[in-house]
Amino acid sequence: MINHHDITQKQELKFGNSVWTKGWWTAVYGTILSIAYWALVLFGFQSYITRRLFEALVGYYQKTTPEEWYDDIKRIVGVQLASQ
Repeated sequence: MINHHDITQKQELKFGNSVWTKGWWTAVYGTILSIAYWALVLFGFQSYITRRLFEALVGYYQKTTPEEWYDDIKRIVGVQLASQ
């Protein structure tokens, strides 16, 4: 049977390059970078959701507007969206 305690005691464990041995500034940098990363991710989600809601509201407004002059605006917007 394998004795795991003997194996871990005989292995030469090299923790010299570990994050927790670097000092407290490394933890501060990691915290700042992770907060910045999540801020960008959450801003991206918020921007995407806001854009989709705006497109839905504009689409609903276009469907419910019966004026003839508005057909020209829908045609112009359709041409601009198709070119993108």
